Amino acid sequence: MSADEMRRVHYDDLEFDDQLALLGDTAFTGVVYANYPDGRAEIEYYYIDGLPSGIQRQWYRNGQLESEWDAVRGRGSTWSHEWHPNGVMKKERISNGNNLPVCIREWSEDGQLLREEISEWSEDCRLLSETVRE
Repeated sequence: MSADEMRRVHYDDLEFDDQLALLGDTAFTGVVYANYPDGRAEIEYYYIDGLPSGIQRQWYRNGQLESEWDAVRGRGSTWSHEWHPNGVMKKERISNGNNLPVCIREWSEDGQLLREEISEWSEDCRLLSETVRE
């Protein structure tokens, strides 16, 4: 089912039981949205069987994308990006299949790389190595 075919429901119409999104007493599948008072998009979240799943987005009031991440059926995110209000990348996080960070980068509002952290994990989730540059 494409995003255009999915049911769209305003955030206020849902109830949440921990992380599970419910419409009435049914786990929700579709797109959850909210807008700022001026009509601009504030959030757009995708849910399957009540759990966040797929690309999730939040915007600043000025219309600039604030954050975007890929939710994996309520188990965290494989990647996420955040932007400063001026549109410059603020933070990037890439995770492995166990939701452990593999790479985290942070930038200033003028685009200067402030921090980079590269991590390597074992299959049993033990940290094997970590490199941090600031």
